[in-house]
Amino acid sequence: MGIKFIDIILPFADTIDELEITINSLDLQNYFINKVFIIASGENKINLYKDVNNYLKNNKYNLDIKVLKDINKKTTAGTSRNTGLSKSFNTSSEFIGFIDSGMKVSENWISSFYKESELKFIRIGCTKYVSKKGIQLISALLSYGTRISLNSVPGTIIKKDKCINFPYLERWGEDIIWMNHYRDYYNKIPNNLCTYSFFNNSIIDTYKKYIDQLKEVLHQKSSYKRNLYLQSIVFLFSYMTIILIGLLLNKKLAIYFLLFFLISKFIKKNKIVYLLRFEGLIAIPLYLLFDFSKIYMVFWSIFN
Repeated sequence: MGIKFIDIILPFADTIDELEITINSLDLQNYFINKVFIIASGENKINLYKDVNNYLKNNKYNLDIKVLKDINKKTTAGTSRNTGLSKSFNTSSEFIGFIDSGMKVSENWISSFYKESELKFIRIGCTKYVSKKGIQLISALLSYGTRISLNSVPGTIIKKDKCINFPYLERWGEDIIWMNHYRDYYNKIPNNLCTYSFFNNSIIDTYKKYIDQLKEVLHQKSSYKRNLYLQSIVFLFSYMTIILIGLLLNKKLAIYFLLFFLISKFIKKNKIVYLLRFEGLIAIPLYLLFDFSKIYMVFWSIFN
């Protein structure tokens, strides 16, 4: 196996600033990379395709970068990654690495795997979410959270002949479906973290993105949708129980249960230290808005 043993697949539907961070971090490991496939995706893919090409004309990298367009009428992360896969399957490299725009790969992301590549065919990625303060931190607390995602498609390296295509109809959750095929190789501890730090600087935009995600999932037929139904039923039962406690037993007790429920949800995906920060105190009551929106939309979709 040659030292340039890996192709990188990078879906792009964001901003050039986000893309720049990712390419800069990849360029530091260029000696291992055969090709980088950037796939312009989303509703604005034609303009994004032009923007990326213009950017690359003015910024030189020690990488062989190919810019592709996702030709599917309805693009998803799955169709974009599959577009990159179809091209990578025809190159000389033996492995494929997945990364998302806006992410910074660790300095030894590829080099550490190169040493192990004769012994293993896959290493599932790990993602660390970083946001320092303000509205962006609140958006992080409400969305991805601030804990490490122990198993993620971004950061994953896999041998080509073991890599299957991604589900292409699912707008959200296609990564979970794909990773389920490789559950036996899930990480038990963090390794070779990739870092994501681009969060919305608007709570309203974060909420709108959440609602759009729910709408997309409710139009899907997948295990991700079934999980959403189950989660909504559990949330509804929990909130109804708290309301009944307040009406029939003791209002203070109901408030304690509500706070316990919201804080439990918060610390499940966020470090407990954020409870002591202003941003955490703002995020906790907003969980109510997000949960009630989810419950309403799920049950509306069931009965209509």
